[in-house]
Amino acid sequence: MYIKKKSAIMTFYYLIAVDKEVSDEELDTYESIAREIDPEGYDQYKSSISDAYKRQIDKLIDEEDFYDVILEGVDIALSEELSDDEEGVSSRFLLWNILVVAFCDGSYSNEERRLVKHIVRFLDIDTDVFLEMEQLMKANVAVGKELEDIERSDRPYNEIRPMVEEIEKRREVIVTSARNLIEDELYIPVNKMEIPKNKMLEETKDAVSKAASNVANAVSPIKNTVTPIASNINDQTKKLFVNIMTKKNKFRS
Repeated sequence: MYIKKKSAIMTFYYLIAVDKEVSDEELDTYESIAREIDPEGYDQYKSSISDAYKRQIDKLIDEEDFYDVILEGVDIALSEELSDDEEGVSSRFLLWNILVVAFCDGSYSNEERRLVKHIVRFLDIDTDVFLEMEQLMKANVAVGKELEDIERSDRPYNEIRPMVEEIEKRREVIVTSARNLIEDELYIPVNKMEIPKNKMLEETKDAVSKAASNVANAVSPIKNTVTPIASNINDQTKKLFVNIMTKKNKFRS
């Protein structure tokens, strides 16, 4: 099954809002993945995504309806059909990036997981595939914590280098496993799939990391609707997304 690029990006937008707590990491990750998925078209419709979100939230009757309203918005977005000549993203590719967004700030709230499970059912993704991807993402978070411990260590680089190399191998296993899950659906090789270097790993290697860019204005309305939170940036998970893999609509199931 293939989903419109805009619909996929709209789903990310709803996901970061569902627990009513939006971190800068989530906003930055949303923006990064949106531009990765649709580098040519995103700027043309990014404001319409925030507008659609605001219109959907305006449907709230009582605060307790917030999750249901978000859920309805997701269903509307994912129900949009691809045109004959339009490119889309595969359902498993979408799920992987949904998990990236959900885990990007180091937390995975009950509301986020509840919405992710609904998306899995809506897109008819195999439950075992979802659970395996979820475990891969949890393993990635664990790797990130190990890197944090290394960063705090006073030991010289030549002493911790073997540990760093071992962590890099484990990260590659995560990438390979996720790639295989996506390829099982596509039946074609996923040639471009990688995890950009972790900031802490780069610092361990005496590289200088640049600060994350400011969040685009298009995503600012979401912070006015929900409660912002501040937390440490977890680059290991925030940057865990794959390069775009699309196919023409005529190949979608």
